Amino acid sequence: MRLGGDGIFFMLALAAMVFMGSAAARTWRHATLTERSKSQAEQLSHWMAAAHAAGRGQDFLPQACAAPQPLAETSPRWGACAQALMADAGPLGAMRNAFTGAPLQLIDKCKPGQAATVGQLVLEKLMPPVPGTSTPAAAVPLVEGDALAPALALRLQVCDAAGYAIHVADLDF
Repeated sequence: MRLGGDGIFFMLALAAMVFMGSAAARTWRHATLTERSKSQAEQLSHWMAAAHAAGRGQDFLPQACAAPQPLAETSPRWGACAQALMADAGPLGAMRNAFTGAPLQLIDKCKPGQAATVGQLVLEKLMPPVPGTSTPAAAVPLVEGDALAPALALRLQVCDAAGYAIHVADLDF
């Protein structure tokens, strides 16, 4: 059997359709997993907003994230709070990375092209702009030694399938 120009064209068209179908399926799967990751980040955002509204008093759980008390010798620190959030009883304890199934992590920043950041959460501290300038608030990573002020301005992001940051919320905690 001899293939003519029409046969070759139809074989190439079929191959292109199969390729496009597989690319569309992969894109759909990544989009679904990204939306699941965003949903988890929104759950954390709602929990943090409710915690801020409640005042994070002495009876607040996890205690490591409670607001500083007047006359206290030391303020709670972000490192202890982050560990409490990630513990089994914490608000992130039961959440899993939608892409890998591993426990969800709070990381410093999304790194495009690095698989370790895909699906992870990023919490950054928002620094107010310098008075008299037109620059917007700057976002800097939270470090373990950061004190948990009564109202800490935060930016919550999630890393997508390619490792790029997707903004979820700016909130007070």
